[in-house]
Amino acid sequence: LYLCFCKNEPELNYLFLFILICLTNPILFLDNTNPSDAPLSLFLFSTGTYLFYKKYNIYGAIFFGLTIATRANYALFIYGLFFYEFLINKKNQSYIGKIFIFTSFIGGLFYLPILIQNKFSLDFISNSGGPSIELESLMPRFLYKTLITYGIFTFPTLIYFYILNKKKFNAVILKNKIIFILIILNLLIFIFIPTKTSIISLAVICSYLIFFKAITKKSILVLLISLNFISYFISFQF
Repeated sequence: LYLCFCKNEPELNYLFLFILICLTNPILFLDNTNPSDAPLSLFLFSTGTYLFYKKYNIYGAIFFGLTIATRANYALFIYGLFFYEFLINKKNQSYIGKIFIFTSFIGGLFYLPILIQNKFSLDFISNSGGPSIELESLMPRFLYKTLITYGIFTFPTLIYFYILNKKKFNAVILKNKIIFILIILNLLIFIFIPTKTSIISLAVICSYLIFFKAITKKSILVLLISLNFISYFISFQF
């Protein structure tokens, strides 16, 4: 994702710091080093996005299709990306159309058996063990898990620097709308499925991308890395 959206930044120095800020976030690191579908889907989506922007449409479609097969909620990010590039960014529409069809076909193949088994009904989709689908019960869990995922110390610091450099951040967001769209889509999903913190890994990484584009002072970036690292030793349970 860094290679897709941070092409103009000095690669070695800032890429190293970007990797550090991701590794020093304990929730982000631990969620994505477990052998589960969470890190796999994130990896497949990131690779597919890189190949998509490099115009490797067949390979991009394969990775996007595998992403949907791994975690269906990633379809929202993938089709959101297609929609943005097709309508807003005025990319090659035939290219988008082809990769859309290939992605849907590959991803759909993995769900075809269960759809046939259920006579193409979606009744097999259910809320297994999560909170009831009511805003009053979902919102507290959403806010709490979002806070601990970003970091008890890091989150208020991110907000502080955003307020301090509001114009700069807004300019970065306007130039990188797709990153902001991915964050919003991911948080919207998490509002209704505030279960595992790994669900918002993409939003956290994209937030870091925006921060890296807006704030280039290494001292501030090192501060965030330090605050993240502290969270390994000091945690709060409410």
